[in-house]
Amino acid sequence: MKKILLIVATLVALQPVISAESRSERKAREREESEKPKQVSGGELFTIQKKYDDVYDDALTYLKKQGQTIDSASKETGQITTAIAVTGGWKQTGTRIIITVIKEKAEVTSVRAVVTAQKRYKALQVEPWSDPVLEPKASAALREDLVKVLEAK
Repeated sequence: MKKILLIVATLVALQPVISAESRSERKAREREESEKPKQVSGGELFTIQKKYDDVYDDALTYLKKQGQTIDSASKETGQITTAIAVTGGWKQTGTRIIITVIKEKAEVTSVRAVVTAQKRYKALQVEPWSDPVLEPKASAALREDLVKVLEAK
């Protein structure tokens, strides 16, 4: 009998603690997780004859001048991510820009420009964002603008 009680006590003690989470807390957590940037394959890749630091700084300055809110920027990883720009009323579309700067050689740098779109429905309760989808036309337009800006300096 003592053995059974000891086994049951051990199992109860080793059982993971389950945190009680209400429905509204769970929905809020899901919305926050859906707003985090996610990588999307594809985009526009181009190479430019400039130093890595100069390209990174010029790309960051370009986004700031365009009125974009920078969500995260890291020179070490070479990635610049903007916040979601929301349009629409009940059915919302969120657009995000992700620029990745890649050092090829001392004077050669590659840039990957990606524009993503996410959708959600906002009624009595805001739904989480859908998975990001590549916007090829917007990515191509961003690439053209970046090429003009980076080559001008």
